[in-house]
Amino acid sequence: MPQSTILDMMIVLVSLAAAVEIMEPQRWAVVTGASTGIGHAMTHAVAARGFSVVATARSTSLLTKLQSTLKTQHKVDVVTVSCDLSTQDCLSQLRKVTRSLNVELLVANAGSTWTGGMRPCP
Repeated sequence: MPQSTILDMMIVLVSLAAAVEIMEPQRWAVVTGASTGIGHAMTHAVAARGFSVVATARSTSLLTKLQSTLKTQHKVDVVTVSCDLSTQDCLSQLRKVTRSLNVELLVANAGSTWTGGMRPCP
C-alpha cells in the first residue's frame, strides 16, 4: 500500500477519534457546601479530575471567588447556586440548573436534617 494512502487513512482515524471525543457529554459534579472547608476542598478535587462543577453554598461572594479560581486553575465550567438547601426554593433552583446536565457525581456536604425517632420499616 502506498505511503500516501496509509497517511490518508491515519488522518481519517485521528479525525474520527477527535469527533468521538467531542461528542462525549460533559461530566458534571454537584457539590453542596462548596464555599468553605471540606466542600471547598472536594470542589477542587473533582475539578482537578476534569468534572465541571455546580457549586452550591449560601455565600454568593465566596461562590463567585471559587468559580473564578476553578475556571483559572482547572479549566472547567462552573455554575454557582447561592441558596440555603433547607428551603424548597433552593431545591427548585438546583433542579432547574441541573436538569439538562450530565451529572455523574454528587458531593452532599451540606443540607438539612431533622431530629427525632426513626419510623420502623415494614
